[in-house]
Amino acid sequence: MSLKRYISPILNILVALICFNQSSLFAQYDSLNFWQLETQEEFPDYRAAVRSFEKFWEGKPYKHGAGITTFNRWRNWYETYADKNGITLREQIKAFNQYRNAHLDKRKNFQASWKSLGPNLTPRKADGIGRINVIGFPPNTTDQIWVGTPSGGLWMSSDNGKTWLTTTDTIPYLGVSDIAFHPTKNGTAYISTGDRDGTGPIAIGVWKTVDSGISWEKIGLENVYRIHRLLIFPDQPTHLIAATNSGIYKSTDGGGQWNRIELGNFHFMEFKPGDPSTIYATTFRDSKMYKSSDRGSTFEEIPLPKVEKTPQRIAIGITASNPSVVYLLAGYTSNNNNDFSALFLSQNSGNSFEVVSVEDEPILGSQLSYDWAFVISPEAENVMFAGGVGLGKTIDRGNNWTRSRNGIHVDFHHLIFHPVNNNLYVANDGGIFASSDFGNSWTDLSDGLEITQYYRLGTSNVNPNLIFAGCQDNGSHRHDAENWEKIGARDGAESAADFWNEDIAYIQNNIGQIRR
Repeated sequence: MSLKRYISPILNILVALICFNQSSLFAQYDSLNFWQLETQEEFPDYRAAVRSFEKFWEGKPYKHGAGITTFNRWRNWYETYADKNGITLREQIKAFNQYRNAHLDKRKNFQASWKSLGPNLTPRKADGIGRINVIGFPPNTTDQIWVGTPSGGLWMSSDNGKTWLTTTDTIPYLGVSDIAFHPTKNGTAYISTGDRDGTGPIAIGVWKTVDSGISWEKIGLENVYRIHRLLIFPDQPTHLIAATNSGIYKSTDGGGQWNRIELGNFHFMEFKPGDPSTIYATTFRDSKMYKSSDRGSTFEEIPLPKVEKTPQRIAIGITASNPSVVYLLAGYTSNNNNDFSALFLSQNSGNSFEVVSVEDEPILGSQLSYDWAFVISPEAENVMFAGGVGLGKTIDRGNNWTRSRNGIHVDFHHLIFHPVNNNLYVANDGGIFASSDFGNSWTDLSDGLEITQYYRLGTSNVNPNLIFAGCQDNGSHRHDAENWEKIGARDGAESAADFWNEDIAYIQNNIGQIRR
């Protein structure tokens, strides 16, 4: 027996540990430094970004909360598409489209022999299946739900989440950041692409369907890195407006041509209820509030009151129960602490703001660049939900907050009330969950979604049905011939099975810890 053959799996584990520990020492970053990448006009150059990152943190000790996990997620994803020269994705996309167009006739007769192993059910001992960016409801329906995921495409349900299907597998990059439905044409909808909150797939434009998602066509807005919000004017559906990393863009021809209206890294944007001529938008990091009173043709910055904890991300809350009010949920980051900063209120359609007196603050534990969400009940202005790592609830217009997560997964990316039945739906790192009693109890609707983001996997030399895999924010999993089971916490990373003994395996998490 060859000794080299026997110890090879152990060496692989040690190499992975050394590499990841080096990453922990030298690939940490100040969040502002990294997120400046998202304000660039062009997609960031991979090698230049990594060199800048490592130079900034060389010799500095690890600081909890500095964002190492977020950066390494980006680095892990982006390195797949970078060659030795650090080629950007734009050239990759161009080459892909040229190849696809040249081989369309051949593809018609091509049958791939791939089979999904899942998971399509939440693994045993787990509280989630995968991350969701956004939830949408086709107009005038009560049983249809669409969800956009960071790297698993768009999924649709016609039975209120009991079963799911996807039709976006032919889109080259499977991130979906937002969904906008045509208000009168059933079956017509738009999606913005990319990973809205994380560092996964970049945006490759806005895509359109006219047949309820059966087929998709790219229509425009290709030259931005992130598209955070996409709105369609309800009274003029050929007009769309988008909040992106490089500004607010508007189209008046159904998405074919886009003009930039305002510069900035915009994350949140909403219409005033019942009045699409009024639009609210906020920026990231410098946390400015903007208002348009002319259907997005121009925007004006609205000053906010000074508060002790300077905001860096501001979510917008509006409600049909009182269209003139605007609430802003602000979060801060300082000295590795990040959480609730302030709640601002406007009672004159965003012309001016005051600070709401909050007695019991929501404990959200936000990772500002990653999760921050806010919603107000369309039927009752006093009921609000705020999401970060945790989920907070108020029934007195924000004066007092209680926790409302009640056992469901952490890291909230989207909160939305159903426009017909007023049930609350949330998207987080575990999937999609619904509540019919204002967050007192929850129903997990995630089974059937195949959206788990796996980083690495290891297979057994002894048992071909045995797989170990590490995934984003849902731990490490073990798969046998029939089931998936969660066997490790945090973000899973590298996994490996013992070469001779199928009962022995090794898993690693995102901070370099190894378990046997």
